[in-house]
Amino acid sequence: MAVKSGLGWRGKALREINRLRHQVTDALSVLPDRSATRRHDARFQAAVKLQKGRQVAGSRVALVLLYQPAGIAPSTLAMLDHLLGRGYVPLVVSNAPLGGDEEAVLARSAFVMERPNFGYDFGGYRDGLRVLEEQGLDPEWLLILNDSIWFPLREDETMIARMESSGSPFLGAMYELKGNRVHRSHYESYFFLVSRAARRSTAFRNYWRDYLMSSTKRKVLQRGEKGFSQAMFAGGFAPSGLASRQAFLDYAATADDGWLRKTLDYAAYSEDVLEQERDAILALPDGDGFRDRARNHIRRASAGGTYHDTFHWGAAVLFGLSFMKKRNRAQTVEMRRQYLRAVAAGDLAPPLPVMLAEIRASVPEGRA
Repeated sequence: MAVKSGLGWRGKALREINRLRHQVTDALSVLPDRSATRRHDARFQAAVKLQKGRQVAGSRVALVLLYQPAGIAPSTLAMLDHLLGRGYVPLVVSNAPLGGDEEAVLARSAFVMERPNFGYDFGGYRDGLRVLEEQGLDPEWLLILNDSIWFPLREDETMIARMESSGSPFLGAMYELKGNRVHRSHYESYFFLVSRAARRSTAFRNYWRDYLMSSTKRKVLQRGEKGFSQAMFAGGFAPSGLASRQAFLDYAATADDGWLRKTLDYAAYSEDVLEQERDAILALPDGDGFRDRARNHIRRASAGGTYHDTFHWGAAVLFGLSFMKKRNRAQTVEMRRQYLRAVAAGDLAPPLPVMLAEIRASVPEGRA
């Protein structure tokens, strides 16, 4: 089920006007953001609550950013348990008070920090890195992730192990590059792996030293998600993600009828015209005609937006992904509905019960 129609030329023109307006306002906000960051740093000890947990950090640490003001979800505790099982001791940064869940988190962590929700995830990452250094922790691997995803979907996930064995000192689970806009390429901010060498690099240290926190999401996206990756790439760390748009399209260009058909069947579209086109393609018999049209459709539908939301089944199977996004954007909710369809049909392995329950609850009744 598509969730909206295309923007049209008026919508695209308005989007460009807004982009230019944001560039001007963001430039003017540098000084206020610098002042706000300095104020936060000056009152850091008074503003945050740092506690030592029950675990002891070693060669692998997971910096886990949480924001769950209504209480810690069971899936989050399952994630912390899984990280421990993989040898990653959590350093938890919560942008909301933990309340009655504090003991459960402390039992699974080396350190737990509660802080104001200033700067969103990158503000929390920055403060977590400060704690890492002040506590004298120097892990071989630092996993940086947040609770905007359900992870892992299954205990037998291989994402962390494959990232460690990739040979890359700095990588993300998802590498994003649209078209030829290399200057805007980046890792999606919910899952990074950083080696000791990368963490000690000038690029890493300078980036976090100079990072200006903001509670404007647009600026966090530009300075944080995109800015962090770009600073590291400029510092000599080549992009290396588990999954990328180009790798997806390269595979689709030679994929067989079965993969193409299921990729289209479980797609979640943002435009009605794409869904209608998909339906017409699925009505074709297997063969050259079907494959050509399916591949062209996937290429065009992947040109904008998030290809792994649109074609989650295909990306999950191809790249061995074991996470699910939590955001409530209409297309992402539809993606979760299609995921549940695939699980029910046996076309994807069922997730952990705690994950399945929360994913089901996130899809409006009557649509799953």
